Amino acid sequence: MIIFIYSIALLGMFMTLVLFFFFLITPKGNKNENRILAALILVFGFQIFIALSMGNYGFQYFSKPHLYIYALKLTCFLSGPLIYYYTRAFLNKNKSIKFHLVHFTPFICSLLFFGYSRFDLYLISKTSVLIHSLCLLQNLVYITGSIYLIKNSKAPFKSAISNLQDFSFMNWVQVVLLGYIVIWVVQLNSLSVYVILRQPGWCAYTGSIFALIVLMFTLLIIFLLLLKPEIYHITKYKNKNLHELSKGDCLQKLNDYFKLKKPYLNGDITLEDVATDISISPRLLSQVINEYCKRNFKAFVNDFRIRECVRLFAEDTNNEKTIQEVYYMAGFNSRSVFNDLFKAHTGLTPKEFKEKIQTGK
Repeated sequence: MIIFIYSIALLGMFMTLVLFFFFLITPKGNKNENRILAALILVFGFQIFIALSMGNYGFQYFSKPHLYIYALKLTCFLSGPLIYYYTRAFLNKNKSIKFHLVHFTPFICSLLFFGYSRFDLYLISKTSVLIHSLCLLQNLVYITGSIYLIKNSKAPFKSAISNLQDFSFMNWVQVVLLGYIVIWVVQLNSLSVYVILRQPGWCAYTGSIFALIVLMFTLLIIFLLLLKPEIYHITKYKNKNLHELSKGDCLQKLNDYFKLKKPYLNGDITLEDVATDISISPRLLSQVINEYCKRNFKAFVNDFRIRECVRLFAEDTNNEKTIQEVYYMAGFNSRSVFNDLFKAHTGLTPKEFKEKIQTGK
């Protein structure tokens, strides 16, 4: 079992280093966001190393020089700001992202505090739970902020895993954030085992679980890069670049077609169908929607469907149509998908919105 745990940890460390160098040196995509992601993945590698080094009572056998690697554990204060800045950089590709020192103050202060005490063993053991708790709390704040940013982009998290064939750059940042949330939950579980269950002997196992989750996360990223090598950056279709005027014309043609012909009312509409109708190649159409609308084709279509539902509800002042009739008329085939998207766009459930229309409030 020990050999297995150490093998998983070492493999996880190796894979994080591979991804770190990949995003650090790749010429594709936005350099700033790639470097932020590289730093975040490197922090994951540091946390695996700490879990490996200090698990299974390894902490109590540390001699004084080895305690300095505790500085790597303090990098947990960096992961929250990095995931937040990565989300911002990804959603604002045309804007420069300024880093504010205040976001990294907890890391700097904790490093100076323990560095001043020369990483005293007694001080570390007494403050370990506090540091872990503060780190989890801080990261929760940044997770919430990142979710808020994505929510404002009107890209439901369900789309991140619903269709790999239509996986877009927006889904990519969702997967990165979801993976980080899973890692945060595992770290919370580790703290609970130590504090609530009073089972410090289990820390080695929670550390190995952490290493395994990070390994699975990095393997997922590698899998997605192999499956869709263009998803992590917006510069798609290497040999299909057009002038901005041509792209704008394509977008105008697409919007006019959707407003006049309303193809979204067809529940089985596909990207290829629309591309054929407006005489644009499917690859170019997908590129225009991704770059200008910041979403994939399915999300683009659903936006029009939600607007159609709002219009139908507003016109149905006599309450003659059921909710099911409305979403079928708008092109939705799934009530659960409709409910989630309607709530995300309007802030109300379909039932609440319908009642608001009827009462006039």
